[in-house]
Amino acid sequence: MGWHRCRLNSLCSSTQTSCCAPKQHPLLLRHFADPQLAAAAPRVRGLPQKESSWVLRYENARSSLDHGPDASSVRPHSPHSWLSTTCLLARTRAIGEGFRADMRVAEDVDLVWRLVHDGWRVRYEPQSVVEHQHRSSVEAWLGRKFIYGTGAALLAQRHGALVAPAVMSPWAGIVLGALAAQRAWSVPAASAATLIATAVNLHRLRRTTPELGARTVLALRLSTFGLTSAAAQGLALTLRHWWPAAAAAASISPRARRLVLMAALADAGWEYGRLKPRMDPFRFALARRLDDCAYGLGVWIGAWRARSVRALLPTRPKRSRVSCCATAAQGRRRLLHVPCDGTNSVRGREAGDHE
Repeated sequence: MGWHRCRLNSLCSSTQTSCCAPKQHPLLLRHFADPQLAAAAPRVRGLPQKESSWVLRYENARSSLDHGPDASSVRPHSPHSWLSTTCLLARTRAIGEGFRADMRVAEDVDLVWRLVHDGWRVRYEPQSVVEHQHRSSVEAWLGRKFIYGTGAALLAQRHGALVAPAVMSPWAGIVLGALAAQRAWSVPAASAATLIATAVNLHRLRRTTPELGARTVLALRLSTFGLTSAAAQGLALTLRHWWPAAAAAASISPRARRLVLMAALADAGWEYGRLKPRMDPFRFALARRLDDCAYGLGVWIGAWRARSVRALLPTRPKRSRVSCCATAAQGRRRLLHVPCDGTNSVRGREAGDHE
Protein backbone atom coordinates (compact mmCIF):
# COMPACT_ATOMS: atom_id res chain seq x y z
CA MET A 1 0.00 0.00 0.00
CA GLY A 2 1.39 3.41 -0.99
CA TRP A 3 2.16 6.09 1.59
CA HIS A 4 -0.41 8.42 0.01
CA ARG A 5 -3.18 5.99 1.07
CA CYS A 6 -2.17 6.04 4.72
CA ARG A 7 -4.59 7.96 6.98
CA LEU A 8 -2.31 8.10 10.04
CA ASN A 9 -0.52 11.28 11.07
CA SER A 10 2.83 9.48 11.02
CA LEU A 11 4.19 6.35 9.44
CA CYS A 12 7.26 4.27 10.21
CA SER A 13 8.77 2.56 7.19
CA SER A 14 11.31 -0.22 7.63
CA THR A 15 12.92 -2.60 5.13
CA GLN A 16 12.71 -6.37 5.43
CA THR A 17 16.46 -6.59 6.16
CA SER A 18 16.42 -4.23 9.15
CA CYS A 19 15.30 -4.58 12.74
CA CYS A 20 13.96 -1.71 14.84
CA ALA A 21 13.17 -2.18 18.54
CA PRO A 22 9.93 -0.51 19.72
CA LYS A 23 11.81 1.49 22.38
CA GLN A 24 13.65 3.32 19.59
CA HIS A 25 10.50 4.98 18.25
CA PRO A 26 10.02 7.52 21.10
CA LEU A 27 13.50 8.87 20.44
CA LEU A 28 12.34 9.77 16.95
CA LEU A 29 8.82 10.86 17.89
CA ARG A 30 10.05 13.60 20.21
CA HIS A 31 11.36 15.54 17.22
CA PHE A 32 7.84 15.84 15.82
CA ALA A 33 7.06 18.48 18.43
CA ASP A 34 8.42 20.68 15.65
CA PRO A 35 5.40 21.21 13.33
CA GLN A 36 7.73 21.77 10.37
CA LEU A 37 9.51 18.45 10.77
CA ALA A 38 8.65 16.09 7.93
CA ALA A 39 10.77 13.06 8.78
CA ALA A 40 13.32 11.65 11.18
CA ALA A 41 15.54 8.62 10.83
CA PRO A 42 17.74 6.62 13.22
CA ARG A 43 21.31 5.46 12.86
CA VAL A 44 21.73 2.22 10.89
CA ARG A 45 24.21 -0.29 12.28
CA GLY A 46 25.01 -3.83 11.22
CA LEU A 47 23.16 -6.78 12.70
CA PRO A 48 25.19 -8.64 15.35
CA GLN A 49 26.44 -11.72 13.56
CA LYS A 50 29.60 -13.65 12.92
CA GLU A 51 31.83 -11.54 10.69
CA SER A 52 32.72 -14.34 8.33
CA SER A 53 34.11 -12.16 5.54
CA TRP A 54 36.25 -9.04 5.24
CA VAL A 55 33.41 -7.42 3.28
CA LEU A 56 31.12 -7.73 6.28
CA ARG A 57 33.78 -6.35 8.62
CA TYR A 58 34.27 -3.38 6.30
CA GLU A 59 30.53 -2.74 6.03
CA ASN A 60 30.12 -2.89 9.80
CA ALA A 61 32.81 -0.22 10.08
CA ARG A 62 31.87 2.00 7.14
CA SER A 63 28.47 1.22 5.73
CA SER A 64 26.96 3.67 3.28
CA LEU A 65 23.79 3.57 5.40
CA ASP A 66 25.51 4.64 8.64
CA HIS A 67 25.61 8.43 8.93
CA GLY A 68 27.72 8.41 12.06
CA PRO A 69 27.31 9.46 15.71
CA ASP A 70 26.49 13.16 15.23
CA ALA A 71 22.85 14.31 15.28
CA SER A 72 21.97 16.88 12.66
CA SER A 73 19.37 18.44 10.47
CA VAL A 74 19.53 17.08 6.93
CA ARG A 75 19.76 19.33 3.89
CA PRO A 76 21.68 19.50 0.61
CA HIS A 77 25.29 20.74 0.69
CA SER A 78 25.68 20.11 4.41
CA PRO A 79 27.63 17.49 6.40
CA HIS A 80 24.42 15.41 6.38
CA SER A 81 23.13 16.03 2.87
CA TRP A 82 20.87 12.99 2.59
CA LEU A 83 19.22 10.36 4.75
CA SER A 84 18.92 6.61 4.43
CA THR A 85 15.32 5.43 4.53
CA THR A 86 16.21 1.98 5.81
CA CYS A 87 13.98 3.05 8.69
CA LEU A 88 12.06 6.32 8.51
CA LEU A 89 9.43 7.98 10.69
CA ALA A 90 7.58 10.54 8.62
CA ARG A 91 4.64 12.92 8.72
CA THR A 92 2.26 11.66 6.04
CA ARG A 93 0.96 15.16 5.32
CA ALA A 94 4.49 16.18 4.35
CA ILE A 95 5.65 13.23 2.27
CA GLY A 96 2.57 13.09 0.06
CA GLU A 97 3.13 10.48 -2.64
CA GLY A 98 6.42 9.42 -1.04
CA PHE A 99 9.07 7.93 -3.29
CA ARG A 100 8.92 8.57 -7.02
CA ALA A 101 7.64 5.50 -8.82
CA ASP A 102 10.20 5.92 -11.61
CA MET A 103 13.24 5.93 -9.30
CA ARG A 104 14.69 2.55 -8.33
CA VAL A 105 17.88 4.02 -6.90
CA ALA A 106 18.64 7.25 -4.97
CA GLU A 107 14.93 7.54 -4.19
CA ASP A 108 15.71 8.33 -0.55
CA VAL A 109 17.95 11.25 -1.52
CA ASP A 110 15.29 12.55 -3.91
CA LEU A 111 12.61 12.38 -1.21
CA VAL A 112 14.67 14.29 1.35
CA TRP A 113 15.64 17.00 -1.12
CA ARG A 114 12.03 17.47 -2.23
CA LEU A 115 10.94 17.83 1.39
CA VAL A 116 13.62 20.43 2.11
CA HIS A 117 12.77 22.28 -1.10
CA ASP A 118 9.14 22.44 0.00
CA GLY A 119 10.12 24.08 3.29
CA TRP A 120 10.04 21.03 5.57
CA ARG A 121 12.78 19.96 7.93
CA VAL A 122 14.36 16.50 8.14
CA ARG A 123 16.26 15.16 11.15
CA TYR A 124 18.91 12.52 11.77
CA GLU A 125 18.85 11.05 15.29
CA PRO A 126 21.74 8.64 16.02
CA GLN A 127 20.62 7.96 19.60
CA SER A 128 17.94 5.82 18.00
CA VAL A 129 19.51 2.79 16.35
CA VAL A 130 18.22 0.12 13.96
CA GLU A 131 20.16 -2.93 12.83
CA HIS A 132 20.53 -3.87 9.19
CA GLN A 133 21.73 -7.04 7.51
CA HIS A 134 24.64 -5.98 5.33
CA ARG A 135 25.72 -7.83 2.21
CA SER A 136 28.59 -10.20 2.87
CA SER A 137 29.61 -11.45 -0.59
CA VAL A 138 31.97 -9.44 -2.78
CA GLU A 139 29.72 -9.70 -5.84
CA ALA A 140 26.57 -8.48 -4.11
CA TRP A 141 28.45 -5.73 -2.27
CA LEU A 142 30.19 -4.31 -5.35
CA GLY A 143 27.03 -4.65 -7.41
CA ARG A 144 25.08 -2.57 -4.91
CA LYS A 145 27.82 0.08 -4.81
CA PHE A 146 27.72 0.30 -8.60
CA ILE A 147 23.95 0.70 -8.60
CA TYR A 148 24.21 3.45 -5.99
CA GLY A 149 26.61 5.29 -8.28
CA THR A 150 24.23 5.22 -11.24
CA GLY A 151 21.72 7.17 -9.14
CA ALA A 152 23.84 10.34 -9.30
CA ALA A 153 22.83 11.04 -12.91
CA LEU A 154 19.13 10.56 -12.07
CA LEU A 155 19.47 13.04 -9.21
CA ALA A 156 21.27 15.51 -11.47
CA GLN A 157 18.34 15.44 -13.89
CA ARG A 158 15.93 16.33 -11.09
CA HIS A 159 18.00 18.49 -8.73
CA GLY A 160 20.81 19.96 -10.78
CA ALA A 161 23.89 21.13 -8.90
CA LEU A 162 22.69 19.67 -5.60
CA VAL A 163 24.23 16.37 -6.70
CA ALA A 164 27.68 17.90 -7.29
CA PRO A 165 30.45 15.57 -6.05
CA ALA A 166 32.26 18.50 -4.42
CA VAL A 167 31.25 21.90 -3.10
CA MET A 168 34.15 24.29 -2.72
CA SER A 169 35.01 27.95 -3.19
CA PRO A 170 37.08 28.98 -6.24
CA TRP A 171 40.10 29.75 -4.06
CA ALA A 172 40.01 26.23 -2.60
CA GLY A 173 39.87 24.80 -6.12
CA ILE A 174 42.88 26.91 -7.07
CA VAL A 175 44.79 25.59 -4.05
CA LEU A 176 44.00 21.96 -4.89
CA GLY A 177 44.82 22.45 -8.56
CA ALA A 178 48.13 24.12 -7.78
CA LEU A 179 49.19 21.40 -5.34
CA ALA A 180 48.07 18.64 -7.69
CA ALA A 181 50.28 20.10 -10.45
CA GLN A 182 53.37 19.40 -8.29
CA ARG A 183 55.41 22.20 -9.86
CA ALA A 184 57.93 24.64 -8.40
CA TRP A 185 55.24 27.31 -8.30
CA SER A 186 52.62 25.07 -6.65
CA VAL A 187 53.26 25.94 -2.99
CA PRO A 188 53.67 29.72 -3.60
CA ALA A 189 50.47 29.79 -5.67
CA ALA A 190 48.51 27.83 -3.07
CA SER A 191 49.85 30.07 -0.28
CA ALA A 192 48.92 33.23 -2.18
CA ALA A 193 45.37 31.96 -2.81
CA THR A 194 44.97 31.09 0.87
CA LEU A 195 46.20 34.53 1.98
CA ILE A 196 43.81 36.26 -0.41
CA ALA A 197 40.90 34.11 0.83
CA THR A 198 41.78 34.92 4.45
CA ALA A 199 41.87 38.64 3.65
CA VAL A 200 38.47 38.39 1.96
CA ASN A 201 37.05 36.58 5.01
CA LEU A 202 38.53 39.26 7.25
CA HIS A 203 36.77 41.94 5.22
CA ARG A 204 33.42 40.12 5.13
CA LEU A 205 33.40 39.63 8.90
CA ARG A 206 33.92 43.30 9.75
CA ARG A 207 30.23 43.89 10.59
CA THR A 208 29.51 40.70 12.49
CA THR A 209 32.85 40.72 14.38
CA PRO A 210 34.02 44.33 14.85
CA GLU A 211 37.00 43.54 17.10
CA LEU A 212 40.10 43.05 14.89
CA GLY A 213 41.80 40.35 16.97
CA ALA A 214 38.75 38.08 17.17
CA ARG A 215 37.97 38.74 13.51
CA THR A 216 41.50 37.74 12.47
CA VAL A 217 41.38 34.51 14.47
CA LEU A 218 37.96 33.70 13.03
CA ALA A 219 39.09 34.41 9.47
CA LEU A 220 42.09 32.11 9.92
CA ARG A 221 39.89 29.36 11.34
CA LEU A 222 37.44 29.66 8.45
CA SER A 223 40.27 29.44 5.93
CA THR A 224 41.71 26.41 7.72
CA PHE A 225 38.33 24.72 7.80
CA GLY A 226 37.89 25.48 4.10
CA LEU A 227 41.27 23.93 3.30
CA THR A 228 40.61 20.74 5.26
CA SER A 229 37.16 20.36 3.72
CA ALA A 230 38.56 20.97 0.24
CA ALA A 231 41.34 18.44 0.84
CA ALA A 232 38.82 15.77 1.87
CA GLN A 233 36.71 16.48 -1.19
CA GLY A 234 39.80 16.50 -3.39
CA LEU A 235 40.66 13.00 -2.18
CA ALA A 236 37.11 11.89 -2.98
CA LEU A 237 37.23 13.35 -6.48
CA THR A 238 40.57 11.69 -7.22
CA LEU A 239 39.79 8.28 -5.78
CA ARG A 240 36.02 7.97 -6.11
CA HIS A 241 34.08 10.19 -8.47
CA TRP A 242 36.83 10.90 -11.01
CA TRP A 243 38.92 7.75 -10.63
CA PRO A 244 38.60 6.65 -14.29
CA ALA A 245 40.14 9.97 -15.39
CA ALA A 246 42.75 9.77 -12.61
CA ALA A 247 43.68 6.22 -13.66
CA ALA A 248 44.02 7.27 -17.28
CA ALA A 249 46.26 10.17 -16.28
CA ALA A 250 48.33 7.94 -13.99
CA SER A 251 48.99 5.54 -16.87
CA ILE A 252 50.98 8.22 -18.74
CA SER A 253 52.12 10.70 -16.09
CA PRO A 254 54.52 10.05 -13.17
CA ARG A 255 53.10 13.10 -11.37
CA ALA A 256 49.57 11.71 -11.67
CA ARG A 257 50.74 8.32 -10.37
CA ARG A 258 52.38 10.01 -7.40
CA LEU A 259 49.23 12.04 -6.74
CA VAL A 260 46.95 8.97 -6.83
CA LEU A 261 49.30 6.96 -4.61
CA MET A 262 49.58 9.75 -2.03
CA ALA A 263 45.81 10.27 -2.07
CA ALA A 264 45.12 6.55 -1.61
CA LEU A 265 47.55 6.25 1.30
CA ALA A 266 46.24 9.40 3.00
CA ASP A 267 42.61 8.36 2.59
CA ALA A 268 43.09 4.80 3.82
CA GLY A 269 45.27 5.87 6.74
CA TRP A 270 42.87 8.57 7.89
CA GLU A 271 39.78 6.38 7.64
CA TYR A 272 41.46 3.41 9.32
CA GLY A 273 42.55 5.56 12.26
CA ARG A 274 39.13 7.19 12.51
CA LEU A 275 37.00 4.06 12.27
CA LYS A 276 39.31 1.48 13.90
CA PRO A 277 37.72 -1.42 11.98
CA ARG A 278 38.09 -5.04 13.01
CA MET A 279 40.35 -5.87 10.06
CA ASP A 280 43.96 -5.36 9.10
CA PRO A 281 45.02 -2.12 7.34
CA PHE A 282 45.82 -3.83 4.04
CA ARG A 283 42.38 -5.38 3.61
CA PHE A 284 40.71 -2.18 4.75
CA ALA A 285 42.66 -0.16 2.16
CA LEU A 286 41.73 -2.71 -0.51
CA ALA A 287 38.05 -2.54 0.47
CA ARG A 288 38.17 1.27 0.36
CA ARG A 289 39.48 1.27 -3.18
CA LEU A 290 37.01 -1.38 -4.37
CA ASP A 291 34.20 0.62 -2.76
CA ASP A 292 35.34 3.79 -4.54
CA CYS A 293 35.90 2.07 -7.89
CA ALA A 294 32.49 0.39 -7.95
CA TYR A 295 30.65 3.56 -6.95
CA GLY A 296 32.67 5.82 -9.26
CA LEU A 297 32.18 3.47 -12.21
CA GLY A 298 28.45 3.62 -11.55
CA VAL A 299 28.56 7.43 -11.61
CA TRP A 300 30.33 7.44 -14.99
CA ILE A 301 28.04 4.80 -16.51
CA GLY A 302 25.01 6.72 -15.24
CA ALA A 303 26.37 9.95 -16.74
CA TRP A 304 26.96 8.18 -20.07
CA ARG A 305 23.42 6.79 -20.10
CA ALA A 306 22.00 10.23 -19.31
CA ARG A 307 24.30 11.90 -21.87
CA SER A 308 25.20 14.47 -19.23
CA VAL A 309 28.31 15.18 -17.14
CA ARG A 310 26.41 17.24 -14.57
CA ALA A 311 26.78 14.53 -11.91
CA LEU A 312 30.58 14.79 -12.27
CA LEU A 313 30.96 18.55 -12.01
CA PRO A 314 31.82 20.33 -8.73
CA THR A 315 29.96 23.46 -7.71
CA ARG A 316 30.63 26.45 -5.50
CA PRO A 317 28.75 27.28 -2.30
CA LYS A 318 26.03 29.88 -2.46
CA ARG A 319 26.74 32.91 -0.33
CA SER A 320 24.46 35.64 0.95
CA ARG A 321 24.42 38.13 3.74
CA VAL A 322 22.43 35.69 5.84
CA SER A 323 24.87 32.83 5.22
CA CYS A 324 27.84 35.07 6.01
CA CYS A 325 26.26 36.03 9.33
CA ALA A 326 25.50 32.39 10.08
CA THR A 327 29.07 31.42 9.26
CA ALA A 328 30.40 34.09 11.59
CA ALA A 329 28.07 32.98 14.36
CA GLN A 330 29.16 29.36 13.91
CA GLY A 331 32.77 30.41 14.00
CA ARG A 332 32.29 32.35 17.25
CA ARG A 333 30.58 29.33 18.81
CA ARG A 334 33.55 27.16 17.84
CA LEU A 335 35.94 29.65 19.40
CA LEU A 336 33.91 29.41 22.60
CA HIS A 337 33.92 25.57 22.35
CA VAL A 338 30.13 25.45 22.18
CA PRO A 339 28.81 22.64 19.95
CA CYS A 340 26.98 23.90 16.90
CA ASP A 341 24.47 21.47 15.47
CA GLY A 342 25.21 20.25 12.00
CA THR A 343 28.66 21.81 11.67
CA ASN A 344 30.76 18.68 12.06
CA SER A 345 33.55 18.42 9.51
CA VAL A 346 33.43 16.15 6.51
CA ARG A 347 33.44 12.58 7.83
CA GLY A 348 34.50 10.88 4.67
CA ARG A 349 31.09 10.50 3.05
CA GLU A 350 31.59 13.35 0.62
CA ALA A 351 29.20 15.74 -0.90
CA GLY A 352 27.49 13.96 -3.80
CA ASP A 353 28.08 10.49 -2.41
CA HIS A 354 24.37 9.62 -2.42
CA GLU A 355 24.09 6.04 -1.40
